[in-house]
Amino acid sequence: MRVAVLRHFEGDQLGPLAGVFQKRGLQYTYVNPVQSNLMESCPLDKYDGAVMLGGSYEGLDGDATPEWLAQEIAWVQEMVDAEKPIFAICFGAQVLCRALGGSVIRCPEKEVGWYPLLLNEAGAQDPVLSYLMEAPMQFHWHGFGCQYPPGVVSMAKTKSWQNQAFRYRSNVYGLQFHPDMTLEKIRLWLGQSKSLTDVEKKAILEQSLRVFPESSDTARAMFSRFCEVAFAYLPLS
Repeated sequence: MRVAVLRHFEGDQLGPLAGVFQKRGLQYTYVNPVQSNLMESCPLDKYDGAVMLGGSYEGLDGDATPEWLAQEIAWVQEMVDAEKPIFAICFGAQVLCRALGGSVIRCPEKEVGWYPLLLNEAGAQDPVLSYLMEAPMQFHWHGFGCQYPPGVVSMAKTKSWQNQAFRYRSNVYGLQFHPDMTLEKIRLWLGQSKSLTDVEKKAILEQSLRVFPESSDTARAMFSRFCEVAFAYLPLS
């Protein structure tokens, strides 16, 4: 099994999700769709699925779609048509949503930091997302969100934004939050932020130190279950 991991800026990593791939013997390759044509660099016959990481390209829709993003959307559409598994995070979930026929709009307010997810009945019963009932506090960093197309199952919301997680068929998932976070990545993003005050940065970091261990364990369990469901793996002991 080989998985394409789409990262929209160099140096981005799977974080706690990488260990799941390694434990299950799944090979993965990082690819930057901003810098390479996916149709050429990632032919579908060489990959069994995809993980789509986040990025700072929020709200790119309609006439604002650059060529690289149009190519990525087309590539994702082919993956979906081929019924291959996809696990998409934040901006990756927005790209997936557009590939499925949805859209991306500005949220009423930005979500930056830790917010509790509110799972609906579908989310609570979902074989993958239900793991988040154990640790609903998840890390967010976005100002835009998905408007779902027909055919997808909405599974979670926060108080600020109603579309935080969706499933298409049984093996395609889109999450607006970040199960891929590490403390190092949080520190890096906070350090690079020009919109947050020092007080806000300190508060987010302090909360991260408290919340991250449980959130990270839950992210690994959730992603392991996704691999089990999507790639037909038996659970590992």
